[in-house]
Amino acid sequence: MDANQYTCKDMVQCVNGLRRLGKEKALATLREDLRLNGISGNPFVEEKLHLICRLLFVNPDGWKSPRLGQPSPDIEWNVAEKFPFFPIALSDGVPFLLINGYESSGFTSDTGAACVNLCEHFSIITNDLPQKGYKKAAQDLIKSEPFKQLYINPEDREQMAKSIMCQAEGIYQIQRK
Repeated sequence: MDANQYTCKDMVQCVNGLRRLGKEKALATLREDLRLNGISGNPFVEEKLHLICRLLFVNPDGWKSPRLGQPSPDIEWNVAEKFPFFPIALSDGVPFLLINGYESSGFTSDTGAACVNLCEHFSIITNDLPQKGYKKAAQDLIKSEPFKQLYINPEDREQMAKSIMCQAEGIYQIQRK
């Protein structure tokens, strides 16, 4: 997943659709996606599964940030901890991607398959994610103190605020700054 190709609507449809399948069928669907798409070596497959699992399953111990590399743009890790689903933020129940992605940094055991396997022990969410109100949720997120403090570089914060609005409006961004 790349913030430039992420929309709230797409993620909400994905998570809600999987939730309605029930836990076992949802896990089987995620494993099938991994089987079909994971062999490509595309890191976005791994990232996508981490995002979906965070939104679809309830981790009673809370979700730890995935070890997929250095987030881009640079963030304040102590502030990222204020977002329990990082790199996702829920604002008014709507999921937003807070980073553009990860810069690779070697081997990690924190794979999409490991994340899906971990979810076998978790319950699935009981309610759908909101299917409207994305723009207001984006504005609420951008105005929040944790969002304002998350990015080391103020220019990155401005760029990610624009990205958040595009995510809410369902606009794929073509270019990064």
